[in-house]
Amino acid sequence: MSEAVAILAMLFLVILAMTAFVIVSKNAGKAKK
Repeated sequence: MSEAVAILAMLFLVILAMTAFVIVSKNAGKAKK
């Protein structure tokens, strides 16, 4: 049970980090242009 929760938490953090990175990249691209 705890292992499954840890895995889900890790996946959530990875997806959140990727989404934030994409948003920052898009904002930076718009700012440069």
